[in-house]
Formats: sequence, structure tokens, C-alpha cells
Amino acid sequence: MKIKCKPGDFLVEEITARTPGEGSYGFYRLTKTNLGTPEALRYVAEHLGLQSEKISYGGLKDRHAITRQYLTIENGPPENLRLKNITLEYLGQTDRPFGPQDIEANQFKITVRHLTKRRAELACQELKLVEAEGYPNYFDQQRFGSVSASGEFVACAWVKGDYERALWLAIAAPQSADRPRRREEKAFLREHWGQWEECLKHVRSRQTRRVLWFLARHRGDFRRALVQIDPLLRRLFLSAFQSAVWNRMLAAYLRQELPGECLFEFKVAGARVACYRNLPQPPADRLRAESLPLPSARLHHPPGRVLTLIEDILWEWGLTLKKMKLRYPRDTFFSLGDRPVVAIPQNVRWGIHKDELYEGRRKLVLSFRLPRGAYATVLLRRITAPEIACK
Repeated sequence: MKIKCKPGDFLVEEITARTPGEGSYGFYRLTKTNLGTPEALRYVAEHLGLQSEKISYGGLKDRHAITRQYLTIENGPPENLRLKNITLEYLGQTDRPFGPQDIEANQFKITVRHLTKRRAELACQELKLVEAEGYPNYFDQQRFGSVSASGEFVACAWVKGDYERALWLAIAAPQSADRPRRREEKAFLREHWGQWEECLKHVRSRQTRRVLWFLARHRGDFRRALVQIDPLLRRLFLSAFQSAVWNRMLAAYLRQELPGECLFEFKVAGARVACYRNLPQPPADRLRAESLPLPSARLHHPPGRVLTLIEDILWEWGLTLKKMKLRYPRDTFFSLGDRPVVAIPQNVRWGIHKDELYEGRRKLVLSFRLPRGAYATVLLRRITAPEIACK
């Protein structure tokens, strides 16, 4: 299976009922190509001379795709903006920031390439099954772009109060998505860690330079140095760790609750997790109605079995639910809420065609709508998992 061979192979658009009206927030539609949401918002903020906190958005969209999403800018300009790979269309004014709660669903059109005829047909059969019983609502790799190549989470060190380690992971640890110049800068930082003036001579990243300037003036104050990092990026650090914990919770929950003969494993975000197919009706109905809470110290009185599940997972990181919070700064915290266990696609359409990029192969063209927060890439892995061919 190959996806995202061309930008047009992966299209996603947010669906929202929000419409322009009156208020102090500019309301915009952002279309981007081959660019992650955080990078796109950073470019918009820099071009408009804004602080990133002025921009509010609903969700993160894929980097290697053509995506359309909505955002608001407090006191934003009533004008369009066109940058490389970015189009920002002014829609009018609104009276409050745009947020995740404003997204009703996401519409996808995806081309899956390099399939044999048999694998394409099998994927379509599985898609019919998923349309009926859904698939596990795991967070996928897009959520974990801030995680180091070693798999360490900035937020995990941050929660434990190891501020220097957290900062090192945030600005110096290698990441798989690093571009060549960024890799070189990070390598220099690791080799000259603590020599802040020397590092300033070699680092061009505006984000990292702000941290280095602070450390050069306040040596050893790694705690406050962390706060020099852009708030948007800090939120991504927290959501990445919280999502990783939730994914493990869901995998453990499925293994505990579902019949063994209905389970198999596949990979999501580099980890093998539990999945299901051909569920009997009672557990299938129960899954559709079930949700699991996002782990946070602000979560009060979860059911006993859920609390045990959370504590067992957090123990692997040397944490407890009470410790799942930041002592500094006080205005930064983990999200609170429930996430459905299952995602069910709607308005599903598909077709099998000759693959013009790979001779002798087939491409599968899919369109479907997913609930807010559900990952299309997890659905694709579910219907094309090699393990299914053995069932």
C-alpha cells in the first residue's frame, strides 16, 4: 500500500456549521499543501505580524496532503492572504474563537496506490465491514510529530519536573521529520549544550534562538526557558503524550472487553495495537456507545475499571493520574474530555482503477466522512492490514 504519493492523493476538508456574522474575530478558511497545520499557522502569524495566541483553530491536518480547515484571528485583518503552499480566505467576522467543538466532521478523498487486484478487492470487502462496525479510534502518527526519534515525550519529562530534559527534547533531540538544516542545528546543540552564546552563532531557527537568548541571560533556568517556546508548540507536546497514553488505554480496553477470536493486531503510529473484526452484536453495540477519558489530573472520580486502566498504563511511564499535570506554568494543562472508542465512516464510496504511477498495479479511490478527531490513516491501515489476509 502507498498513500500520499501526490498531494492530490489525499484531500481533507473540515465540515462546520459556523457562518460569518458579527464580532471581533476574523473568520477564515485555510487551504494548505504539503505543510503541517502548526507550520502553516506560524507562517500566517509571522506574515501578519501577530502573536500565535491570536489564532484559534479546530484540528491538526495532515502535512502530506491538500487540506482545508477553518480558523479565527482575534482582530484579524479583513483580507485574503496567499503564501507559498498557503491560501487564507477571509470569510467575515464572528463573535468567538473557532475550536474543535465547531468541527462537525471531516470529508476525505484518498487514493491508495500500488495494490494488487486481490489486495484492492480485499480492502473493499473490509471497508464494507468497517462501514457497519467501525474501527478503533486511535490517534495516528500526525499527532506525534513532536516526539523524538528515541520515542521520548517532552511532556513526560516536563510532568516529572525534569525541565532540562524536557527542553533538550524540545529543541535538540532528533526527529524523523527534521529537514537537513534543522538536523545540523540540533546536532550542534547536542554537542555544545550549555554553551549558549556559541549555539546562538550557529542556530537560525527563530523559535530556538528565543530559548537560547533566555538561557544566555538566565543560565540554568530551564523551567522558565520552556515557556519561551511558542504556546502552540507547547500544546502539541502535551497532546502528543496524552494521546499516546490514550492509545495504550484503548488497546488494553479492547483486549480486555472483546472475544479473542475477533481480535488481531496492526500498527498505528509505530506501535502494534489491538483491532477487531466480525464482532457479535452485543459487544459491537456496546463499543459504539463507549468512550474513554483523556488522562489528566483534572479527571475526577472516573469509574473504578477506567481508573485501574489509566493507572496501569501511566505506571509504565513512572506516573500516576494525580501526577498527570504541570506544576509550571499554571496556565498550561492537559485537555479534559472523553473520546469515542470507535469511529464509523459515513457516505462511503470507492472504486478500483488502473494505477497510472505503478505499472501492473491497482489504485483504490475512496471518499468518506469521519467524525471530528478520527484519523483516516487508521482506517486505511485497518482495511489493508496484512493480518487480514490470514483471517
